[in-house]
Amino acid sequence: MSVLAVVLAAGASSRMRAPKALLRLRDGRTLLRAHLDALAGLEVRVVQGRWALPVPAVHNPDWATTGMVESLSLAIRGSQHPRILVTPVDAAPVDPADLERLLATPGAAALSWRGQNGHPIVVPRDAIRPPRPLNRLRFTSVEATSARVLVDLDTPERWRAFSS
Repeated sequence: MSVLAVVLAAGASSRMRAPKALLRLRDGRTLLRAHLDALAGLEVRVVQGRWALPVPAVHNPDWATTGMVESLSLAIRGSQHPRILVTPVDAAPVDPADLERLLATPGAAALSWRGQNGHPIVVPRDAIRPPRPLNRLRFTSVEATSARVLVDLDTPERWRAFSS
């Protein structure tokens, strides 16, 4: 299966006031490490911006003025993978069973919970054309095993609720 996974971690983390990628889970792993572990078996590229990360990463020097699609475009440079899995670092790490079903779904697909799409998503490589947003794509919804696919860990309150 030729899928490149991209973890987007180039944001400012202004609401969190700390790099979200480096927040620690109860088991001691960082949120970024949990994503990398969940995506084991895939080639993974991480995009960093404001915060330096302790893993090899693609740097988006324009992180303050560009969006996710631009970071994604930087991450896929030089890749020939026809499909790209995308997850923001402030989403919950993907469940292995959900990941398997998502990757088995052709075309653009998103994990969902009760009809609402979440993360991660998988898109055809040729759909990534800045500044065109990915939300214009027609996604096949893949029902997840839990509502975790809708989690957005962008504030201290949400992080405490998730990590407790």
